[in-house]
Amino acid sequence: MPLQNRLRIGDVRYLNKLVSSQDRKNFLKAVKSESLACYFHKLTTFPISSASDLGLDSEHRLFEETISIENKILNVSELGMRNSREVSLFNCVVLGDLTIGGKGRTENIYIHCCPR
Repeated sequence: MPLQNRLRIGDVRYLNKLVSSQDRKNFLKAVKSESLACYFHKLTTFPISSASDLGLDSEHRLFEETISIENKILNVSELGMRNSREVSLFNCVVLGDLTIGGKGRTENIYIHCCPR
């Protein structure tokens, strides 16, 4: 299915729960007893991806011409996407600092339902 169609019908049911003030008490309770990644995993069932799972170098950078990440919890303190022509993050939870760019120009950036 093309990305534009997925953006129109994307599943955001978990996103409402993540940012809901009604769920704040449960969120704070969970943070005290477990990691943020585990909390979001329980809400979304998305797999938790570490720096090694993503293929980051020692400086937390990812160098690929096209980067496409879907339905994942990015459990990294920093994530630099460098010199990529296209970056697509679809239904991801980013738990650290995200930087997109570099010496080469990034032509297309798609970010959909990615709370940070």
